[in-house]
Amino acid sequence: MDALFYIISRSQPGTEPINSQAMRLILEGSSRARRTYFLKKNILKGASAVFGPYLVGECHWTLFHCNLKEGTITYIDSLGEHPQRCSQIIENWSLFAASRGCQRPWKFINRNHDLQNDSGCVPNRILNE
Repeated sequence: MDALFYIISRSQPGTEPINSQAMRLILEGSSRARRTYFLKKNILKGASAVFGPYLVGECHWTLFHCNLKEGTITYIDSLGEHPQRCSQIIENWSLFAASRGCQRPWKFINRNHDLQNDSGCVPNRILNE
């Protein structure tokens, strides 16, 4: 997944990819993600957008995209966007972005998309919501 997002980012000037390990720490609110040694390069500085894969549980990939110039966040989950998870993502992203000098209000953008109905692997976190 990380290689795919890197390749896509090369055709999108100003868009920085965030690898799946870093994305997980950021979106799950790890205090480690807000420390200065985490992601040594400030990926928010000079970028117009960031995006990357977010692995929920151990088997379900989702997409996170943040337009830094517009202050918008798009999160796409093929099993459906759960309001509680979306609120948590905005809160955790806000904390991370503020630690990188990008403090602002973030607006969540809903995108219509088809839902997956054939998943053989449903992460516990989704079932518990």
